[in-house]
Amino acid sequence: MTSINIYGDSFGVSSDKDSWVSLLAKHFKIKNYCIRGASEYRILQSIKNNIPDSDIVILVHTNPYRVFVEYNPLHQETSHTHCDLVFSDIEHYKKTKFGRAAMDYFKYIFSEKQSEDFYDMCIKEESLLLKDHITIHTTHFQTNRDMIYFDYTASPHKGNINHYNKHGNLLVYRHLLKEIVKYTNV
Repeated sequence: MTSINIYGDSFGVSSDKDSWVSLLAKHFKIKNYCIRGASEYRILQSIKNNIPDSDIVILVHTNPYRVFVEYNPLHQETSHTHCDLVFSDIEHYKKTKFGRAAMDYFKYIFSEKQSEDFYDMCIKEESLLLKDHITIHTTHFQTNRDMIYFDYTASPHKGNINHYNKHGNLLVYRHLLKEIVKYTNV
């Protein structure tokens, strides 16, 4: 049976029976290393710490403006315990000390250009680490990079399973399956 390792952010986390990950697991041996709220740097570290032993790797790239933090006290009691920072996620935490500090960072220090460059460097290193693997690069964020783009922002299929509803997950699954069959005998 063809094996697939999946690395990425919350768009790949769910084990719900209707998630695109579970749908792929009906045909392939899946190891899932996705992390809710992961920055691209955290995804890179996940690959380094869990070197793939699979035939195929699916990378679910995150928002290029998500910033790695070693410790995020905003999500310690949730399923997002390793969540990195992105401006849109911290708005409702601005009354906490950490939330105010994070807001100030994004307001006064954060650089989109530096973040994009670092994002690209992480992807380049990921690609080097995975050079001996068939790798399918995906994202759910507009990044203008060479990867399969699932337009989450404009999707009419938003929901609670990998951020999509059942139909949205089915569409992601079908698209990925078409990519995977290029390399397998499924």
